[in-house]
Amino acid sequence: MLDYHQAISTYSFHQLPLESIISQRTEPNIGTTHCAPILLLLYYEAYFEENEQHFAAIDRCFENAVLLMDQFWQWRDVGITDWDEILVSLFSHMGYYVESRGHIEIGQLWHDRTLHLLRAAGDGAGIGLTVSLGRKASLVESRGDFNGAKTLYNEAFERAKSSGNQRHVSWLLHELGSLEMQRHNPTEARRLLQHSMRINHSLGNQKALASSMHVLAMIERNQGNFDEAARLLNASLQIKESLDDQRGVAVALFQLAILSENQGNLTEARKLLQRSMQINDSLLDHRIFVGSLSLLAGLETIDGNFSEARRLLMRLIPINETMNDRPALSVSMYRLGIVERNTGNPLEARRLWERSIEIHEGFDDDVGAAFVKLHLAELELSEGNGTRALELAQHSVRDLERVGYAQAEDARKIVTRIKEILANDAGTRP
Repeated sequence: MLDYHQAISTYSFHQLPLESIISQRTEPNIGTTHCAPILLLLYYEAYFEENEQHFAAIDRCFENAVLLMDQFWQWRDVGITDWDEILVSLFSHMGYYVESRGHIEIGQLWHDRTLHLLRAAGDGAGIGLTVSLGRKASLVESRGDFNGAKTLYNEAFERAKSSGNQRHVSWLLHELGSLEMQRHNPTEARRLLQHSMRINHSLGNQKALASSMHVLAMIERNQGNFDEAARLLNASLQIKESLDDQRGVAVALFQLAILSENQGNLTEARKLLQRSMQINDSLLDHRIFVGSLSLLAGLETIDGNFSEARRLLMRLIPINETMNDRPALSVSMYRLGIVERNTGNPLEARRLWERSIEIHEGFDDDVGAAFVKLHLAELELSEGNGTRALELAQHSVRDLERVGYAQAEDARKIVTRIKEILANDAGTRP
């Protein structure tokens, strides 16, 4: 089944069994104990499970695995279903892998096939259907379809409750809470996350507890409760350090750096960010790297190092586009707009901010759009477009008030200032 490549000290799946299987015109004899197709499928399934987060290992056999699974899927359509349990596991791992690599459409295909097999199994699907529904919901959520994600999460949650599996109940409460945070329902998000935390505390599930603390901290930060946000993040960080969860530590340090930036403590923000990036260098985690680049560009902008900020953001935007990460892309364009305005390029700043607003609104992030609109309003005011400035600022206030953001008060002050300027301009006209 395997070839050993001495030069690079790695094994790969031998091509001959695969080519033999793909060339078959009829389905294999599944009653044969040593049936090569099923044996090869089992090898791939075990390999994917072992290397689910080791992308380089999966890359080596990705195309062959796809060919093999497609062949089995075709055989299944003619009534051969004995290997469904193996296919479910392999399809699920494949969906997770391609989703993590940013290939959302391909990931959706394999998640859909997983759910198709599990729903066909009925009661025999067990916890597999609950888990797959949750994973599919996560994929749908990443595409900005929050309503579709909530429907899938709720279906998974009801199945978890009926089965009495408290770990799955707490996991889905956490996911629903995170979703409500993105839907700008902080009260409901806080309730769901606190419920999840109580269950995880009783189960002694420290990793899940730290994860919910982390999301709850984001909510408190957005509500202007910086002390509570810092408390939760530090408690989450302490748990992650005790579990030697290096990726979790890097993410917690990154979020603490953002919190320090929000509070104007740039020295502390840089220190925390440097610790996070040092850990990330050993993890090679692309998502943390991208987030760190974005925050570092923000710090350079605040410090007035506009050339360095522009360099970082021009490096970051193509990565955001390649990963199809719309939230990150909109933030990068927003930050670059600040740089362009501060270096005397108002037309480019306007273009970037209008594009950022368009992206935010495209995945129903009215709050993100509201913050960009405030900057655009001030730009329009400075360019003599007072009416347009007032319209943008009023839209921003409306959306921030709707979700109870503390920054709505700052937006109201901007609206008042614009009205005063417009009134003064009207009073000076002949």
